[in-house]
Amino acid sequence: MECQKVGEAIICTARTMNPEDRKALELIKKAFQAGQEPTVNEIADKVGLTPRALGVALSKLGIKTKNTRRANKTVRIYIQPMLPQIEALLASK
Repeated sequence: MECQKVGEAIICTARTMNPEDRKALELIKKAFQAGQEPTVNEIADKVGLTPRALGVALSKLGIKTKNTRRANKTVRIYIQPMLPQIEALLASK
């Protein structure tokens, strides 16, 4: 696996993608295009996976979340600098 840091995002190239991975990446991309940074829970609910399973699956593709606070709770979000990597993954596989 080859990784590099781009801004706040860490970009890695790795394994092949399954249908759940693709659906999650498409949902994250749509949220970014709508000006939102979605949480792992929001995407996992829509894909039908647990947040942990989604995090493990996407981290193998090099998509890692960032911890932040929203409404006095710590949440894991996908951040906007990941968009080029997500677009590259969707285009390549």
